[in-house]
Amino acid sequence: MADENCRRELELEIPAEEVSKATEKVAKEFARMARVPGFRPGKAPIALIKKRFADDIKGEVLQTLVPEKVEKAVAEQKLTPISQPQVDKLEFVEGQAVKFRASFEVLPEFSLGNYKNLEIEMPEMTITDEDVDKTLKEMGERAATFAPVEGREVQDGDYVQIKLVGTPEGGGEPLKADSVLCHVGAEETMAPFNENLRGAKVGDHRDFDVTYPADYPDAKLAGKTFHYSVDILGVKTKSIPELNDEFAKDVSDAGSLDELKKKVRESLEHERDHRQKDLQREKVLAELVKLHEFPVPEALVEHQWTCGWSGWCGLWRIREWTREPSTWIG
Repeated sequence: MADENCRRELELEIPAEEVSKATEKVAKEFARMARVPGFRPGKAPIALIKKRFADDIKGEVLQTLVPEKVEKAVAEQKLTPISQPQVDKLEFVEGQAVKFRASFEVLPEFSLGNYKNLEIEMPEMTITDEDVDKTLKEMGERAATFAPVEGREVQDGDYVQIKLVGTPEGGGEPLKADSVLCHVGAEETMAPFNENLRGAKVGDHRDFDVTYPADYPDAKLAGKTFHYSVDILGVKTKSIPELNDEFAKDVSDAGSLDELKKKVRESLEHERDHRQKDLQREKVLAELVKLHEFPVPEALVEHQWTCGWSGWCGLWRIREWTREPSTWIG
C-alpha cells in the first residue's frame, strides 16, 4: 500500500534578481524575432515587447528556471525522486522572487536487518540422461524434412497444406491464410480439423465449424465459433532424421553423437546454473521482504517507473520451421 512517508514537498524560491535576468534574456529573444506593427523586425522597444508578450515570456522563464531549481534542490537534499514533480502554489509577480511548491515521491528509507543467516530451500536441479535425450529429440524435430504425398487420402500423422477462411459467428473480422500446415491427428489439433481433413485429397474443399473453448490460448479465438472454408492444397509427411553420428555432424560442430550428447549436457548444466542463481536471488529477495516493513510509493504501485531526470521533459509542459516456411495451426 502506498504511504505518505514517501512523499516530499519542497517550498522553493527563485531570487528576484535571477528572475529579472532571465526575463530580460527571454524578452530580448522575443524582440529579435517578433513582428510588431509599426516597427522593423528586431527594432521594437523592450518595454513594448514585455507588455505585448507578457504571458509568453513568463512561460518561457518558468520553463527554464523552475526545473533547474527543483533539480538543484533535490541534489542538495540528496533525495531520490521516483515520480515526476508536481508544481503548485506558484507565485510570479514582476520584480519579486518566484515562489512555488514541488511535490514528488521518493524511494523509502529503511534499515537493513540481519540477512546473513537467511536459510532458503532450493529444489534439486539435476540434469539426467532423459533431459539430454529430450533435447536431442527436439533437435531432430527441428531438423525434420517434409516430403509431398500423392495418390492417397489424408491420414493421421500427415501434414495438410490448406488455404482457409474463417468467419466468426455473429460477424467480425475473418481469419485468412493462403498456406497453413495442419498436423492431422495430433493431440494439439482441434477435433473438427482432424475429422474434416482426415480422408480428404488434394483439390478437395471442406466447410465446417469450430468452437473454441473459453480458455483457448489465443484471446481472439477463445469462446468463439468460426465457420471455416478450407481448400486442400497438398499433403506432406514429416521425416525426422535418425540420431546418429551423421546427424550430430549436420546439426552441430560435434564429430559424433557421443560428443553431441556431451555438448548438450554441458549446455543444459549451464542453463541450470543460471536458473539456480535466478531462483536463489528471487527466494532471497522474498525472504528479505518478509523481514522488513517499509512504505511503498504510489508511483511504484501504479506502474513501473522507467524514466529518470532525462525523462522529465514532459513535466514542464504544466514455432519456426526452417525447411517449411508455413504457418502452423492447431
